[in-house]
Amino acid sequence: MLTANPAGDKGLRFYRLMGLIGMVITVFFAVVFLGIYDTGKELIWDRVLVFLASAIVYGLSWSNSIQAKVIYRISNINFYIFTIQVIFATAFNAFEFTYLVSLLLAIQAITISFRSEQQAGQYLTFVVLASGLGLAVVPPHNMSGAFIFVTMIAVATLMWITVRIKVKFQKSFKVHEELLRTIVSKTENSIFITDFEGVIFDMNDPGTDMFGYSREEIIGENFSLLRKHALTEEEDHRGVTEMLNNKFWNSDIELRRKDGSAFMAYVNVALIHKFGNQFLVYRVKDITAEKEFEREIINAKEKAEEAVRIKSQFLATMSHEIRTPMNGVIGMTSMLQRTKLNAQQANYVDTIQKSGENLLVIINDILDFSKIESGKIELDNHRFNLHEMLTDILELLSPIAAARQLDMALKIGADVPNEIVADSTRLKQVLINLINNAIKFTHKGSVHIAVKKGRKNMLKFSIKDTGIGIPDEKMATLFDSFTQVDSSTTRKYGGTGLGLSICKELVHIMGGGISVTSQVEKGSQFEFSIAFENADSHDDTGNREEEELDQLLATLDLPNRSILIAEDNIINQQVAIMLLENLGARPVVVSNGAEAFAKCRESDFELVLMDIQMPEMDGIEATRLILEMDKEHQPVIIALTANAMKSDRDECKAAGMRAFLSKPILVEALKKILVEAFSEVQISEKGDN
Repeated sequence: MLTANPAGDKGLRFYRLMGLIGMVITVFFAVVFLGIYDTGKELIWDRVLVFLASAIVYGLSWSNSIQAKVIYRISNINFYIFTIQVIFATAFNAFEFTYLVSLLLAIQAITISFRSEQQAGQYLTFVVLASGLGLAVVPPHNMSGAFIFVTMIAVATLMWITVRIKVKFQKSFKVHEELLRTIVSKTENSIFITDFEGVIFDMNDPGTDMFGYSREEIIGENFSLLRKHALTEEEDHRGVTEMLNNKFWNSDIELRRKDGSAFMAYVNVALIHKFGNQFLVYRVKDITAEKEFEREIINAKEKAEEAVRIKSQFLATMSHEIRTPMNGVIGMTSMLQRTKLNAQQANYVDTIQKSGENLLVIINDILDFSKIESGKIELDNHRFNLHEMLTDILELLSPIAAARQLDMALKIGADVPNEIVADSTRLKQVLINLINNAIKFTHKGSVHIAVKKGRKNMLKFSIKDTGIGIPDEKMATLFDSFTQVDSSTTRKYGGTGLGLSICKELVHIMGGGISVTSQVEKGSQFEFSIAFENADSHDDTGNREEEELDQLLATLDLPNRSILIAEDNIINQQVAIMLLENLGARPVVVSNGAEAFAKCRESDFELVLMDIQMPEMDGIEATRLILEMDKEHQPVIIALTANAMKSDRDECKAAGMRAFLSKPILVEALKKILVEAFSEVQISEKGDN
């Protein structure tokens, strides 16, 4: 059928139009020439013949039972008949100028209509021969027949060249059109072309695959057919406004296929102006997989955040549970140091005290995970005796080495200063960790510690052992978190694998670096360096602050100060009482928040040391109730807590607590809290007066 071929439809419409034009022009020529020129020279039969031929072509073009090829051939025959009519009309009128111009115009119009060089060449050859025959039969009056014949040949040649150029251009355009269509059809995305109202008039092959519609089904439909949800007026207005302003619009929307199944798609719409009209080009990409991956990422993120929250809660609980007994160890040891002891007992107590303090430092670093993981550990640089600190470490760890029958030696370079300015706590932590490892992984032989001065203000430390060594393939990950040489190491020697990672970070923030060399079964040597300042050029404000603190403490009249301790742990109660009594205070003790609230209602306390986790009523709730009481003087409430997490501290501040006293309670920290708290009370009293 003719209508089944779009290209055939175009050709059919063209020849139908040419047939109609042929009939109209034939009537026009008959009227003009018969009415104006000498009727003796104008034959009516040729007009009738051309009109009938054109009418036949026009009528056949509407038939659905005749093939397009037949109509094309009949139309071409009609062109030849029309040309013969014009040539003979021109010849019979002696090739007058008006008739000759009409002939040339007719030849031009018909020649341009041909779609191939061959058809145009055949037609123009026929025109030249027919014109020559006409010139021979009826010679012209006013012009030379030879001139007219040469002119016809020149015109025919020029027209053939014109058709040749047109055909090449059409072929080139067709190639580009086919290439563009192929590229568009082969692209991964679906492409739809619509008018500004969204009516579809073309699409590519991926579009049919994506949505399940054939071209015949989708062309002529509105793109809204492919939307799962209809646009609201607000969405439509916003989209049109953005399209007009920016010439494009894009969004993630839910579309649906022919079978009703929905999927998420990224839709990009571009506005283009072509042939005096506005068109929309839709580019549709299925992003179902991307959205699913995005949901998985979000779920993984939420799970990770939940894991972090659980870890934080776990660390907070562990902080409290570990610090509570440590408070008893350090507190009681501090009290024991104040009693009369012989030299050996004092040495034992000092060792216990230093071991407890070192353990507390390690606990603080491990539990304060936010500092470890974010690398925001702050240094506390101060003046200290390096030789004395190294000797203390050796005395602390020598008994362990002796128990394993290991030789242990310390060598300090002659140019190493006695006193330096650095963070002694962090340096001690690194040294104890590395020396402990050396002792732990050495079965026989020795552990040697050496210190020497490097270039500028750098100290170099070396810990060398004759232990089991480290395989080469494990060296690259040795300083990673939670890494051991192999799984058997953990079972045999213990440890979390976190120590070397912490050491690496601490050494780095102290301005140095760390490295290791090792041979299996021959031993290892860890070397690290730190930056320091000369003690002579350092203003040691720490000692002056301590002296000033003791002076201020002496002026507070602590025996007459009202202090309340809210603590449920009996050992911690005893530690707090003894520490305060040694400073001259006479505290009152209760076992939970409810008792603390009741005591504060009965009496006016200037200072309350409030534990956070207590039975019946915790410290947070008790603090809120106490501060809500209608009293002239509100107590200064200090959080007495073993929790090291920032979230716990924020909660304490929000409840109205002024500061924190961490467990285990250190004497210097307690002194500072007392001075700050009672100084604030004195200022308040002066203001009231």
